[in-house]
Amino acid sequence: MSTRLYAFAVIATLSTAPARAEEAAAYLVAASDGAPVTTASGACVRTSEWNPASSYRDCNPLPTAKLVPVSVEPARLDSPPRAEPIRISMNTLFDFDSAVLRADAGPALDALAKQLTQASYQKVDIVGHADRMGPGKYNQKLSEQRAEAVRDYLLAQGLDGSRLTAFGVGNTEPLTGKECRGLRGKPLVYCLQRDRYTEITVLGTQTSAMR
Repeated sequence: MSTRLYAFAVIATLSTAPARAEEAAAYLVAASDGAPVTTASGACVRTSEWNPASSYRDCNPLPTAKLVPVSVEPARLDSPPRAEPIRISMNTLFDFDSAVLRADAGPALDALAKQLTQASYQKVDIVGHADRMGPGKYNQKLSEQRAEAVRDYLLAQGLDGSRLTAFGVGNTEPLTGKECRGLRGKPLVYCLQRDRYTEITVLGTQTSAMR
């Protein structure tokens, strides 16, 4: 009876030995007791036979990463287009030292008003400008009056007043630069015409605000 039990134990030992030897080959083990050699941090030292599924005693295989599906919200087809400013400069609206719209200013402003009434826009900024002739405070006031004159004209054409703003910047943003140096009198007045302008900025979309 004891002989049979001993034979069975030997067979069982031999059947598990190849598997343990294969597992141990993935790690560096001590020759004395087969214990895995570890680093100072406690990690098992791997051999060239190691793969992520290898395990031996306390040396466990690497955990399998789980793929978590990420829900991506599709782009909305009805999202509004990005608003972009559209700038229009008009320097033929006013005469020298005047905030009264010239007679030929009507067609240009009528065309602008028609485009805006048919477009989708958020707001319209109207900025008045003056030339450098005269005191700075006077030019500031004159530029404000010019912006207000354009705003009032557009209001009369049916535009929404809550979307219109008007202000002036005096003679701080001239367009002529050094062009008119050395001129006096009427030649200077004529040369500075481009500085007596109004800039209109429409905040809307390029495709809808100005067709």
